[in-house]
Amino acid sequence: MKFPSIANLDKVNYDEMYSDVASNAYLLKGVKSSIVTLILIWIANELNIFIVDKTLVRPGIIIALIFLFLVVLIDLIFGRKKKWVKYANIFLVVSAFTAVSMFLTYHAVLASLIPIFFSAQYSDKKVLFYTYFLCPISMTITVLAGYHIGLCDANMVLLTVSKASEYDGVLTGVINPMSWEVAKNLILFYVIPRLAIITIYFFMMNSAIENRKIEYQRELEARYIGEHDRMTELFNRTKYIDMSDRYYSKLDQVAIVFFDVNNLKKVNDLLGHDAGDALIKKAADSIKSSLKDQEAAFRLGGDEFAVVIPNGDEDSAKEFIERWKIILRRLNSLPSYIDCQMACGYSAGSGSNISEILKEADQDMYKNKAAQKANRSS
Repeated sequence: MKFPSIANLDKVNYDEMYSDVASNAYLLKGVKSSIVTLILIWIANELNIFIVDKTLVRPGIIIALIFLFLVVLIDLIFGRKKKWVKYANIFLVVSAFTAVSMFLTYHAVLASLIPIFFSAQYSDKKVLFYTYFLCPISMTITVLAGYHIGLCDANMVLLTVSKASEYDGVLTGVINPMSWEVAKNLILFYVIPRLAIITIYFFMMNSAIENRKIEYQRELEARYIGEHDRMTELFNRTKYIDMSDRYYSKLDQVAIVFFDVNNLKKVNDLLGHDAGDALIKKAADSIKSSLKDQEAAFRLGGDEFAVVIPNGDEDSAKEFIERWKIILRRLNSLPSYIDCQMACGYSAGSGSNISEILKEADQDMYKNKAAQKANRSS
């Protein structure tokens, strides 16, 4: 069982949490809901529950469904990680609801707001601006083409259910043939007011994205504080227990290297707790600088540290210890008033026995510590 990178689990920033992958997934849910809704509207109109001319409903919904199904198709073929997918999705959504609005005019006036809500799923504000840029184009097409081929927009009191051409002689003087003058008036009295409404929603969605970022940043900070040791910035014991329960215990193989800082009490007594803190930090820095790939370091107690190597064996633990020894020697060679000496031990086995592996690594560390003392005494 492969273990995901520790960076993916714990060094999460806002862009990773609200990534394109997650946002494209949310948009896809909305697209699927829209597909179901449009199909239900189509069925209801075919059954004469709604009374709009079927020759208007059918092309409007069919064209919209084609665009929406293309979103689903892109998801199936290309996935959700490519950067261009979000822009393609938004373009297709705008096109879909342009088709609906073009044929159903005043029945679908609120449909022009839907792409704005879809774009608000993304943390990247460029998507919102991109959608807002497409809205005037969509509205102009909707109004001008809708006036000519869509549902008659005379007024709702007359319950017009067909194209304007179906009411020749009935609405003479109300419905004028398309001309530059008519187009200008349509833009002035329909496109611009609707765009003003869209602008209000644009600013609302923009603020919502900003507020969501702020709230999530606060959540990240609280999570970081809860999972990290403040002095060393390594993961704390609480995080170790959580990771053991959720991930490490499910691995087929895991290795643990256990560390203990030598002479911490003596340093605290002789040089003070500031010196003791400096010793702890140097020990943590040596471990942190030795990490690579999926390895994670935890401060389990005052002077006790553990490194967990997912999918690791005893050879993996030995390789880590060799890297660590080199780095610790390098740190101790730098000008400093305090030298850092540590003992370490290791063990490996099935992740289901992670508690035993930690105990065995701890016991191995104490054996090595005793051997170090014996060597110094001889």
